[in-house]
Amino acid sequence: MLTVNSLFIETAACCLFIPALAPMLFIASLSDIRSGQIPDACSLMIALSGLCSTGVKNAGWACITLILFSFFAMKEMLGWGDVKLIAAVSLHLGADIFRSLIIACILCLGYAVWKKESLPAEIPFAPFLCIGFMLYAGAG
Repeated sequence: MLTVNSLFIETAACCLFIPALAPMLFIASLSDIRSGQIPDACSLMIALSGLCSTGVKNAGWACITLILFSFFAMKEMLGWGDVKLIAAVSLHLGADIFRSLIIACILCLGYAVWKKESLPAEIPFAPFLCIGFMLYAGAG
């Protein structure tokens, strides 16, 4: 049941936790760019803040994204760190994670087109995930 009090608490939690995620998202992005790996601690902190801000209501979406994107990781189309980061962010966004992912994919595709001459074999996806998440969360 949605009440004014529960709506206020949910809005306050989002206002507190979304800006607090920026440093963790930045560290995940920077680490992915530099080493090609995302620290588990970043994904864990993002997941814990998601659980604190939304409770377990988005846990199902985290499980769905974890299972779905594991197939991409098994085919080496996506790194396991990216999969964990997507699942952690889905604890914040729920089903809206897919809208955030669309933004991330469009940004990554734009980058690939822009750098087509000197495109590396592997593109760090975490920066695009983090930008997509922040753009979507900021617009919502």
